[in-house]
Amino acid sequence: MRAVRGPLGAVTEGVYAAAHGDFVNLRCDLPAAAGIEYTCVPNTAVFEPPTPPTMPHPPPITEAEWAVMDSLWQDSPRSAQEVHETLDPRHDWTLGTVKTLLARLLKKDAVRHDKEGKRYFYRPAVTRQACVRAAGKDLLKRAGREAQSPLLAYFLKESRIGKDEIRELRVLLDKIEEEQS
Repeated sequence: MRAVRGPLGAVTEGVYAAAHGDFVNLRCDLPAAAGIEYTCVPNTAVFEPPTPPTMPHPPPITEAEWAVMDSLWQDSPRSAQEVHETLDPRHDWTLGTVKTLLARLLKKDAVRHDKEGKRYFYRPAVTRQACVRAAGKDLLKRAGREAQSPLLAYFLKESRIGKDEIRELRVLLDKIEEEQS
């Protein structure tokens, strides 16, 4: 059966059922929320927003932009005002600063936006995991091969990881050691 995609708030009726060669009376009438799409699959009642597409190489993101992305990764879509309200008060940024950061992220293709009335609603175009991976690769590249082990040791000493994470790291290190043998 064919899935039909559309913006939330749209009504999709008559979804084509390939198995029968006719249309099924299926209605996907969800509350409007700008910028989110759904996938409507016949004979299911599950509507999941798609995950942000993974860019081959996420753009470098500054510390300030990272704070804005954190807000969007937590919940999106959000207006600039909503992003501003969720930021740590220590930033002490004006709404104009947040809009500038969002504009930069748009230029970098790190976020996407949709217009609803006079407001824009922003959502991430890259995953947190992809950005973390890209930042880590960049740091390792800049540090150089001989500094990788001390850099890893520094992160482990400085981070507050729990017993579960330590076990996961041991498994990973054992796997890497095994692959190198």
